[in-house]
Amino acid sequence: MIKLKKRRIALSIGSSVILVLILGVYGMTRQNAPSYCFTPESNVSVESYVSSVYEYVTFEGALRDLNDVVIVQCIGYRPFGQNATEIEFLVLEWVVGEPRATGDDINRIFVYVENHLDASVAGGGVDFQPTMLTLMHGTEYLLPLGRTGGPYSNTHDNSFRFSSGNIVIDLDNLENSVMYTEPLSKHTTGLNLYGGMSRDEIIAYVRERTEGNPPRIPDFIRSEDIEDIINGSSYVWVIEVSELGRLTSGTSDWTSTDIYYVTVIESLKGGTEVGYEARTIFFADTVFLGEQHIVALDPPRGGGSNYRFSSRNSLFSMDQLDEILEIIGD
Repeated sequence: MIKLKKRRIALSIGSSVILVLILGVYGMTRQNAPSYCFTPESNVSVESYVSSVYEYVTFEGALRDLNDVVIVQCIGYRPFGQNATEIEFLVLEWVVGEPRATGDDINRIFVYVENHLDASVAGGGVDFQPTMLTLMHGTEYLLPLGRTGGPYSNTHDNSFRFSSGNIVIDLDNLENSVMYTEPLSKHTTGLNLYGGMSRDEIIAYVRERTEGNPPRIPDFIRSEDIEDIINGSSYVWVIEVSELGRLTSGTSDWTSTDIYYVTVIESLKGGTEVGYEARTIFFADTVFLGEQHIVALDPPRGGGSNYRFSSRNSLFSMDQLDEILEIIGD
């Protein structure tokens, strides 16, 4: 009886050791298993894909059109409107550019991708879907990015688009870097991603080709202070809303605006003649025919005809006229 009991105890101890080993291996396997932050499966979808044709650009060519380079880690993603996804990143370093947000958003950026776009790249022999990306939690990525948004945008202030071809440089494993969802090595003439360049050399290479690029999207005033807005605007007018240009066709994913023709009743800043008629963009349903308001504006962009708000808070009531005159007088 005693011997039998000892044997049972030995078996019990042995089983426990085996169980601990199994759990340990399982735990290590789970710990070492890849943790995906964003994958193609992140975009479920849908009825149809939109096709588009891009002009082929190399890695070096794409960098000429960008103004920001960041080192980031992927935090997560969420749907944006009906047809896009917002990918959120934690910024570890601004290599080129600087944050243009405040508060909680200052060290976070948001990159927007269309869910259902198939792109053929003319001259490059590449077909790709912009959302065919795989991003891992905990991996450090170097992202060359283009700014998006403006005073009318529904996106965050720190909002971006990927570069042409969706360049993602994996700083933890350079061979995983991609462009057009292919190995980046196929599209660069200056990077050696297979052991010839260090992480720091690659960062310096991208910085050198991005710093000093002219901005593609003008910045806007983010302050809510009336003095900052008036002083930072090219034009400040007293206007009358005289004619409808275009009503918004419902709220879009990106903006919701109306366009009206306005007549300048008084030019407080910018030297515009009284009686001048201009097309001005307003947030949807904020002004109506025959009303008088004060507006702070920037000139039309790129040969266009629409005067734009200089900030998200560029529409003032006539009750604020004396305050604005005092600011301009200073």
